[in-house]
Amino acid sequence: MPDVHFGPETCVHRGVPADHHADISLSYAGDTQLELIAPTRGESVYSEFLAENGPGLHHICVEVADPDALEAALATAAATAPVLARGEMPGGMLFAYLAAPAAGVPYFEIAYVPDTIRAFYDYVKQEQQ
Repeated sequence: MPDVHFGPETCVHRGVPADHHADISLSYAGDTQLELIAPTRGESVYSEFLAENGPGLHHICVEVADPDALEAALATAAATAPVLARGEMPGGMLFAYLAAPAAGVPYFEIAYVPDTIRAFYDYVKQEQQ
């Protein structure tokens, strides 16, 4: 997915409207989704990671059942893991990245994936078989 725009209308990075782009490729190892994310423009958790660490494991993600569950998870995590970026992507996917060095990774993502995006993920998975 070339030139994915994380725009200021729906995304925030470090408390201010986000405006960055990334090329994103998806693959699967069984049921585990793997993402290759290449930031191309603007400041983001992706460009920060590359500047500080070089290429490598950026985040792990857990999915929640609905938008309310995402908000509840963020409220629970707020005391120990600050939200560094969050937003809504076209198709209604909601995401948030939290600082997570104690978990052994730089970032922990919490995501709500609606049925329309889930169908796309299932298509990607099917094409790999």
